[in-house]
Amino acid sequence: QAARMIVGVILALVLILTLIYAWLKHHELINNPKIMWVASIPISAYLMLTPTLHPWYVLLIIPFLPFILAPDSSSSQKLFAFSWIILSITVNFSYLTYINESDFREYKLVRFLEYAPFYFLIFSAILMKVINFSGVKTQKLV
Repeated sequence: QAARMIVGVILALVLILTLIYAWLKHHELINNPKIMWVASIPISAYLMLTPTLHPWYVLLIIPFLPFILAPDSSSSQKLFAFSWIILSITVNFSYLTYINESDFREYKLVRFLEYAPFYFLIFSAILMKVINFSGVKTQKLV
C-alpha cells in the first residue's frame, strides 16, 4: 500500500511539473516538435514506475520518438529517445520467463539485461539535462 502511495505521489508530481513547464513555455512550444518531448515525460515516468511492464506497454512511448529525435533536438533528448529504443528491444527478454512451463519465474540476469542499459542511458540523459540546465561549462572531448 505504501509503495502505491509513493508511486502515485511521484507520478502526480511529474505530471504537475510537466504541466507547469508546458504552461510557462507555451509560447515557445506552439508549433514546435519539442512539445512531443514534453508530452512524453509523464508517459515515461508511468512506464518507469509501473510494477509490471509488459513488452507492449513500451509501445506507448514509441510514437513520440521520431519527434524527440528531430535534428534540432539536444543530445540529452536524443539520448533519452535512444534509451527507450534500447528498452523496446531488451524488454522482449521478459518472455524468457516462459522457458520452463512448470516454473514461471523471472531470472535476475534477464532483468539486468533488460533494464541496466535503459537505466544507464536514461539517467545519463537526465544528468546531461541537469548539467546543461545548471549552466556548468563542459568541454568537448573531440
